[in-house]
Amino acid sequence: MEPAVIAAHGHCILFRVCVPFLDPHYHAPCFFPIDYFVYSASSSSSSPPQLSRLPVCKDGVDIKRDDKFFQPYRLQQQRVMLDRGMGLLCHGEDGEFTVADLTQLDYDEVDLCVLHHPPLGHHTGTGWKIEPKWSVEQLRIPPDMFEKGLDLSWFDSDAVIPIHGCFLAWVDY
Repeated sequence: MEPAVIAAHGHCILFRVCVPFLDPHYHAPCFFPIDYFVYSASSSSSSPPQLSRLPVCKDGVDIKRDDKFFQPYRLQQQRVMLDRGMGLLCHGEDGEFTVADLTQLDYDEVDLCVLHHPPLGHHTGTGWKIEPKWSVEQLRIPPDMFEKGLDLSWFDSDAVIPIHGCFLAWVDY
């Protein structure tokens, strides 16, 4: 499976790479784990292009489950994110970006997973680089939305678009 572009904004591109492996109990190749990368191409000649591998999001994954797809990779369990639910916001020219994933859990709950990558070269007071981490927040859909005729139980994201360079909007055509 070839790498796939998921989203682009500004000078950043989010893409996915899957590692194929053969499972003796399955007739076709499997593709897991899934790695996500952001390529940042600054327009400044003083900043070289950067390739950032996103950390694996393990929040919300049942660690105790025994899933055969995880076995070849040292039980590297990761949250499954669908391409059509992921978006990217590029912030300026210094390699700062945000990746977000919206996953519907139930008719009245969604998970919002967000990873904010600080500017390149950003350090704490101790001199160590800040490592980006996913944060996952479970959001409840307000009950009055159903009363207004907005039933999100049928919502299925087709696209995620940046708005005004600081918001992401999930769209169901």
